Amino acid sequence: MQKTGNVYKLTALWAFSECSLGGLMHLFKIPFTGFFVGGFAVILIGLISLYSNHNYKTITQATLLVIMVKAAVSPQSPPAAYFAVLFQGFIGAIIFSSLGFKLISTLLFGVIAMVESSLQLIINKTIFYGLNFWKAIDLLFNNILNEFGIIISQSFSLVLISIYVLLYALWGLLLGYWCYFLPNKLSNKWIGISKEIESINTIELSSKKQNNINLKWLGILSTLLFVVIVLYVNGGKIWIGIFLILRTIAIMALLYFVVAPLVINLIKKKSLNNQNNIHSILVDLPKMKHKSLLAMQLANKNKNVFVKYKAFIENIIIITLYHEA
Repeated sequence: MQKTGNVYKLTALWAFSECSLGGLMHLFKIPFTGFFVGGFAVILIGLISLYSNHNYKTITQATLLVIMVKAAVSPQSPPAAYFAVLFQGFIGAIIFSSLGFKLISTLLFGVIAMVESSLQLIINKTIFYGLNFWKAIDLLFNNILNEFGIIISQSFSLVLISIYVLLYALWGLLLGYWCYFLPNKLSNKWIGISKEIESINTIELSSKKQNNINLKWLGILSTLLFVVIVLYVNGGKIWIGIFLILRTIAIMALLYFVVAPLVINLIKKKSLNNQNNIHSILVDLPKMKHKSLLAMQLANKNKNVFVKYKAFIENIIIITLYHEA
């Protein structure tokens, strides 16, 4: 993979987004980072397909390279995070190599990629907390509705899941539509923002690496307490709560101390043949951080979250492709 080529630049940007973009978006107070970071990957895979002439091998190589860099930079990532990247990359490779870079292919890829992302969260919740998690949600909302004299037989958790997946599917359609028309805007927009970059290029740019481990454990603990308390209040036995807690602990121990090390070791073995590309991207990550901060500063003048996100994504892609600093 040639370092000067657009495919390499976009692959490095994709790797950066998987390793650091969430923290950057937190820094600039953009909410729903998981929602947006997953969408960014859809855009980048589409562009990698375009610049590689829809080559299946090139797209899959870029995908594996991103996974290897992610393993090197963020080895603490759960196995599901690597699977998400793998799924998006290979589905993108299959769709674009078969259909080419067309509106139908970008729309199809956007929907499939984002629906998978939504289902992965639902599956993770079910694995960690069991069906009792969804049962607790049903009990809570049924109790609330009963207070108002409303009795329904419909599972509220099923309705919630359906709305959640539909929201992601609609987001995927928007991403696909955006991705298809984005290439025509890139070179023209670069002319417009190149002068703006010169005026902020000397500003000291820095971002603090955020540690979300404590927040993650707090979220898990809060979810466990929610499920246990709701089940207990609704007549559940105390041993059910104890079993649920022990079950979650056992599953997390299995994932983080058995499955995750196996995945990391497998990735490291596969990385031996890609050491040069991995090293190149690792060296370029600080540059990607600098470019992303420039892009965010340009986009930060927008107040609306979605407008700011759109401007940021377009800016960072343009700066990555055209700005050599």
